[in-house]
Amino acid sequence: MIWLLRMNKLKPKYNALAQCKLESLLLSTALLTIAKPLPNI
Repeated sequence: MIWLLRMNKLKPKYNALAQCKLESLLLSTALLTIAKPLPNI
């Protein structure tokens, strides 16, 4: 039961980290998609 409480305390940190990674991944993907057609112009 104690480990479960510890996990619940750690969860927000992991969730924030995962969300941050996901956002940076989406951002880089979006930037690549935007940047790709530019050299063709």
